[in-house]
Amino acid sequence: MGKTIRENWNKDSSEIFERFAAGIDEAIGNGEELKCADRDLQYGIRLQNRRIGKLGLNFYYELTPRGYFTDGLNLGNHWSDGHYVNRLEVRGCERVQSIYQGDRKLFKKKEKVKLYQTVTDVRSGQDVSEDEYICPDCGAATKIGLLTQGCPYCGNRFRMDELYPKISNYYFYPDVGGTRTELAKLAIPSILIAIVLIYLPFCAFGLLGIAFNSIGFAIGSNSYQTMQSMGNFIGILIWGIFVALFFGVIGGWVFTSFVYLFRLGSFAAQRIPMAKYLGCQKQFEEFIKKSSPEFSYEFFAGKTVNMIKMLIFSENPEELPFYNGRALNPAFRNIVDVTSMGAVGITKMEFQNGYAVIYADVYLEDTYYRDGKVKRVNEVMTVIMRKNIERPVDMRFKITSIHCPTCAGSFDATKNKFCPYCGNPYRMEDLDWSVEYLDYLQK
Repeated sequence: MGKTIRENWNKDSSEIFERFAAGIDEAIGNGEELKCADRDLQYGIRLQNRRIGKLGLNFYYELTPRGYFTDGLNLGNHWSDGHYVNRLEVRGCERVQSIYQGDRKLFKKKEKVKLYQTVTDVRSGQDVSEDEYICPDCGAATKIGLLTQGCPYCGNRFRMDELYPKISNYYFYPDVGGTRTELAKLAIPSILIAIVLIYLPFCAFGLLGIAFNSIGFAIGSNSYQTMQSMGNFIGILIWGIFVALFFGVIGGWVFTSFVYLFRLGSFAAQRIPMAKYLGCQKQFEEFIKKSSPEFSYEFFAGKTVNMIKMLIFSENPEELPFYNGRALNPAFRNIVDVTSMGAVGITKMEFQNGYAVIYADVYLEDTYYRDGKVKRVNEVMTVIMRKNIERPVDMRFKITSIHCPTCAGSFDATKNKFCPYCGNPYRMEDLDWSVEYLDYLQK
C-alpha cells in the first residue's frame, strides 16, 4: 500500500492498473483505443461511444488519484483456470463525470470513489505459446507463440507484456471515508466556528459586566471594588478563551464525526437491499463447483456486468450471439453510461438438462439522457444466465474471438451468429455464458 498522494495517473506506468485509470477518460467519449483492456471490454466501450455519438453528446470522464491507495492495494482475491489467473485490485480516486451537448452543460458530478479492476494474467510458470490470441493490430486469430515472433498475417511482433496482463472488468464503489486533508478541510472550520460560538457568551457577559462597573464608577461606587469587579470580568474573558479552545476542539471534531457518520449511514441505507444476498456467493460457488471446480463468483459477476453493458449499448442487442431473449426494454436506449455497484445477487440456481441456469439481481448506476436532460439513478436489473456445465471455465474466452465447435475456425462472434467458414450455427451457452432475460427488477 502506498504512502504518498499523487497528482495524476501515469499513462506510461509499468502498472497496468494505472495505465487503465489514465486512459479510461480518453476511451469513453473520445473513442481512443485502450490497449490495456481486453477485447470484450474494448468492444463494450466502443458500443458506448457509438451511443453517445448518436445522441450528439460530448462525454468527459476524469479520474484522478486520491488518498493513500493511489499506489494500489491487492485485495488478495484470486481465481484461476489451467493457464490464467485473475486478481482484484483497488485504488482510491476522485471521479468527475461531465456531459455536454455542444457548449451546453447537461450534467456534472464530482465524487470520491474506489476504483476496482480485474487484472487477467498468465499463471506463473505456464506455457501459453499454443493458446490462440487475436492480433492487436490486424485482428487475425493466431497462436501467442507466433505473435511474439511476428504475426503471420501483418508481420507485427509483440512482447509478451503487450499481450498480458489485461484489464477484463472494472467498477466503482463510493468512498465515504476521508483523507487527512479532507478531514482537515471540514474539521478546522468546524473547530473555529465552535470556538467562536462558545466564546461569545463569555465576551457578552464580560463586556456587560465592564459596562455595569463603568456606570457604577460614574455614580460614585467604591473605586477599589469597581476595579476589582472589572478585573474579575477580564479574568472571565481570559478564562473563556481556554474553555472555548478546549470545548471548541472537542465540539468541532464531534461535528465532523457526525458528518461522516451521516454519510456512512446514508451509504449503508442505500445498500440495505443488497444485504439479502449475503452468503449467496458461497452457496453459488458450491452449487457450480460440483461440475466446474475452477469456477469463481467474482469471474461470473464481472462477465455478467460486461454482457449487460454490451446488451444495453448495442443498437441491435437481439443479434448479439450470447443473447437468446425477447426484445429488450426500449428505455435502455436512453442509457449513456452504466457502472456496476459491485453487487450481483443470486436469487435462484438450478440445473436443466446439463445446463446451469442462474437468476441474478444486478445493482447498477445508470446515467440516462432524455429530452435534453441527464439523470443518474441507482437501479436493479434482473438477468437470467445459462451455461453448459460440462464445459470447463475458460478465463480467456471472449465473444470477440470464439472457435466454431464444428470446424474450429476462429471468428468475431459479435458480428456472426453463424460460422463464416462452415456456415453452421452455434450455441453460445455451449461455449460460455449466455443471457436469456434482461429487464428492470419488477418490485
